[in-house]
Amino acid sequence: WGHNEDRAALGAVWHYGWFDGGCAEPCVNMSKFGALSVGCYPYLLFLNEPEYLPPSGSNITPAQAVPLVVAQQAHCPQTTLVMGNSTSVNWLRDFIAAFKTATGRAFVGLLGWHSYCVTAAATCVAAFNALPASLPGYRFWVTEFNCIFCPVTDFRQMISAFGLSPLVDRFAAYTNRQPCATDCGWVLPGADLVNANGTLTAAGQAYRDWQKRVT
Repeated sequence: WGHNEDRAALGAVWHYGWFDGGCAEPCVNMSKFGALSVGCYPYLLFLNEPEYLPPSGSNITPAQAVPLVVAQQAHCPQTTLVMGNSTSVNWLRDFIAAFKTATGRAFVGLLGWHSYCVTAAATCVAAFNALPASLPGYRFWVTEFNCIFCPVTDFRQMISAFGLSPLVDRFAAYTNRQPCATDCGWVLPGADLVNANGTLTAAGQAYRDWQKRVT
């Protein structure tokens, strides 16, 4: 992230990057490909988009993920794993089943799920509302979301769905300064919360206002 001041402008109470850099809360570390973490943290995002190919995805099957999770849990037993950062309910469900089959016990941790919609929020909200039936008994972090090229009213629908759900412990909108003047990493046009000059978009203002409401 090239502009740390944007987190304060958005009122963000936590953030993360796609790496295990040993950062401290409110920064949450990620073991993107399932390597043992550098340190033992309160929370660790474990794997990133396992259903997708690198460089963004970790490209791993649920069965392949199980021994990596077992090793990480043994390495840092007090760390709560947030599993998957996945768009695929099927992958998360199959991982839970594979873990139980391989270990004889249920996976204890949180599930990371993310979703993007284009022009309207209805599909994302419906997918989110279906999660409890597909993944019963689990709590979630919505690790990425945005409503691309949507009216701000639709972006607010997503915030409300996640923020009011008793099953969501944390949620994080994807953003970056767009358009980028220099190296901004992965850029998603239309997912703007912060303008190039540092002012907040209408969606950014909605996100900030929700953070003020809960902090």
